[in-house]
Amino acid sequence: MSDTHLQWLLWGRKVRPYALAVSIATAVIAYACLVGIAVGKLLDGPTGVIVGTAAVVTVAALWWGWLAKSEAWMHRGLIWSAGVWAAIATILAIDVGILNVNTLLAAAWVIASGGAWLLERGPDG
Repeated sequence: MSDTHLQWLLWGRKVRPYALAVSIATAVIAYACLVGIAVGKLLDGPTGVIVGTAAVVTVAALWWGWLAKSEAWMHRGLIWSAGVWAAIATILAIDVGILNVNTLLAAAWVIASGGAWLLERGPDG
């Protein structure tokens, strides 16, 4: 299997553009859920707080994985991001419809995060 990381280093750590992108997107949705400005009525209130809190934990795992050079935490963050985005996609599908742009974008993050997790954990799992 080919290496899924760029060979560049930043502060002695591998540059991981997908993890950076999904951590930013997940941080944005965490903020939107926690302050009540997320798309759809179901992401406001208690459901939004649960999803927002899970998103904050996911972002923390991704950043801790990078800062501590921990593959285990990076892998956790990637699979958790798939879970957070799957929850968002499901909630949005119920609330605003499955063919809504926001629902489809959330589903795309699920596929990308799941794929990144599979690629980064390698053939030995």
